[in-house]
Amino acid sequence: MRFAGVLLGALFFSLVCFAQDPFEPDDTLETARPVGDGILETGRALDPIFEEDWYRLDITVRSTVVVEILHRNQNDGKVSVALRDSNDNFVDVGDDSVYADVDPGTYYVRLSNATDEIINPYAVSINAVPHIADRNEVNDTFDAATPIAPLQIVRNQSLLMDDEDWFRIVAEGKGKGIPRPFVAAVTSPIEDVDITVHDTFSSDLNFGINQSRIIDDIDMSEFLFRLQPASNLNAVPGYDFVFWYRDGPDPYEDDNSPNTANRVPAQGAGHLRQARERYHNLHTSTDEDWFVFQIDNFVDNITVRAPRIVGNDPFIEVYDSSASTLLGGPGQASVTINSEGSGRYYARIYGDTDTQPEHVYEFRVDTIP
Repeated sequence: MRFAGVLLGALFFSLVCFAQDPFEPDDTLETARPVGDGILETGRALDPIFEEDWYRLDITVRSTVVVEILHRNQNDGKVSVALRDSNDNFVDVGDDSVYADVDPGTYYVRLSNATDEIINPYAVSINAVPHIADRNEVNDTFDAATPIAPLQIVRNQSLLMDDEDWFRIVAEGKGKGIPRPFVAAVTSPIEDVDITVHDTFSSDLNFGINQSRIIDDIDMSEFLFRLQPASNLNAVPGYDFVFWYRDGPDPYEDDNSPNTANRVPAQGAGHLRQARERYHNLHTSTDEDWFVFQIDNFVDNITVRAPRIVGNDPFIEVYDSSASTLLGGPGQASVTINSEGSGRYYARIYGDTDTQPEHVYEFRVDTIP
């Protein structure tokens, strides 16, 4: 499961560790550290064999809980993550992550180390997103589809149990029989959403079932998208849905300068791997996109990634807080720099003069504590 930022009053915290862990003892259910409306802690580690870190969550409404290990040295073993209820029954368990829908009550997260090596540093994020109907309900059927226009970002939607969301696109096309390239994408903490495309008679246009995004061509000026939780899920709360034609600007323009840069939401320990607005495009050979992100904790390296989805890998440059001093790049697909410490950083994404329009890429920032 992939994780992206705080949504709908989501419960969120992130932890980073260095040489010592100042928050011990929290090795048992009885000493579990409570998580309130939001908490940020630094200095986490798991000693070899039998070492555990515990946290308590008090859930007041039905929610989706996502636990994910964000920072871990690649040579260290995986962190065992277990979600338990107040009776100490297992709700979900996994390596480096768990995902579960839970009813109101008290729950515990147990992080354990079953290796013979210390896991240091590591970070973990916990996100509890409440199951609350979104403002566009009821749009559960073809006839009740929510109308949206190209370049519109529909934020904070929810697919709850047995729910589906329909969106109707009405836009000026190039005419019947002349395909136009488009992007339809979902971003959320849990990005497993099945998307299908339908005509105005509700017939499936056989684009196939696509999880989280469809990038294709269509020759209609009016059509519909049907969104459902993937078959392995009961709910996907707190997602954003976006649509645009990729031979034109994406919904995040004008972002062609540092002054209008896209702000990437920080995730506590400088972990920005899942920026919510991840899909962008360079629609002309002179188009460029700027991003600004904040690092609030010490990290050794920062890697800015912009891997292609359609077209060529764009070029990347990384700048300091003034957006004038080049720290790294240009490079294609990814650029890694040594951290300048806590503060603001800028990234410039652009193509070369031979770049053709309709190039779609995914923006990410990875940090190493």
